[in-house]
Amino acid sequence: MAWTIPDKGEGDNDIQSIAFQEHLDILVDGIGGRNCVIEGCAVTGGADMTPAVASGIVISNGVRFVVAGADVTVTTADGTHPRIDLIVVTSAGALAVRAGTAAAAPKPPARTSNDVVLAAVYVPASDTSIETTKLTDMRVMRPDLNLVRRPPDIILRSGNGIDQIPDFIGLGAIVAVGGLTGSIGYMDFTTFQYQRPRFSAANGGSSSNMQCLIICGVQEADGDVPFLWRSNVAGRGGFRIEVEFKPEHLHSPPEMNGFFGVRAAALPAGENVLTTGVSVFGVGFNRTSFTTGNMQLIHNDGSGAPTVTDLGASYPAEGDDAYYCLVIESLPNGSDITWSLTNMVTGASTGGTVSSNIPASTTPLLISLGLNKTGTSTGSFGFELGQLNTWNGSSYKHN
Repeated sequence: MAWTIPDKGEGDNDIQSIAFQEHLDILVDGIGGRNCVIEGCAVTGGADMTPAVASGIVISNGVRFVVAGADVTVTTADGTHPRIDLIVVTSAGALAVRAGTAAAAPKPPARTSNDVVLAAVYVPASDTSIETTKLTDMRVMRPDLNLVRRPPDIILRSGNGIDQIPDFIGLGAIVAVGGLTGSIGYMDFTTFQYQRPRFSAANGGSSSNMQCLIICGVQEADGDVPFLWRSNVAGRGGFRIEVEFKPEHLHSPPEMNGFFGVRAAALPAGENVLTTGVSVFGVGFNRTSFTTGNMQLIHNDGSGAPTVTDLGASYPAEGDDAYYCLVIESLPNGSDITWSLTNMVTGASTGGTVSSNIPASTTPLLISLGLNKTGTSTGSFGFELGQLNTWNGSSYKHN
């Protein structure tokens, strides 16, 4: 449900069926995208004067805010006349109630500048409870359309040699960095099952460590440091990444770690992402968990052990059905990270919102995608990369 005016007889009182000028102004303001609701924030009534607002995301004056679900308080009703209040999210991202003026023929109050209106509240004379029938949904829902796509700068970190680094349309500049003992990495355009570019690593001996890894940030328009932030440092906070990937040949070698997500530092060859104290959020596996054959959600604030959740048989770590789209989103100054993982072959999808044991808001993060071997087995491995879309900083806002 979204912005609506009930017909006569549908609300608690026919006053709710009047299309006031304030209602129309709310609608026009929301359609323009400056003050609107992206998701959630529905308001429900109850047995007292504290209607409940669900969590969600809003845009106020072009800035995104995460709204935590909470009750709001409607002030004591007038003893003689009804009034109409507005439940809003303020330009600071806080929930508030704008009280109207009690009158025989009441109308909604004027909004404060850049209020995002969630609901109008009909408050009868001497009322002591706000049931849902007294609420009129004023949320103007807008899809998240105005994020600006910008190709990131990519660092392809491999080993002692690079076979070929062709232009990869959509990824921007690609820079090769060598120096990992015993490994050889390359990106090629050999077509595999899903016709995607493939990043690979191989060795012919018993090198102890080997990896195939992409590390990247998002280059700001002014060329500044391409980190991702959960806070809003210098207005550059918040990020969203969308990556399609498919691990390949994980059975050879068996001592395999894999990770796709964001982390506070590059993944050194031989590091086990599931046991390190590095700030991290994403999906992956190690040689122990790989025995289950499933991808796992992995997140860590860097102070101790990670939280690891097996995602189940619908999300295999390897095989024909192991082609995924991963989305990770953290809003500027938000308290949580939202994620989803979709199996592009079967259509299975999972996800949620995580607020504990996640990278701190002030920790600079990089996108980290890849695999690495921790034992002495020989072999080759790699992953296909379908796409990598990223938003952060100044581009992670609505205009």
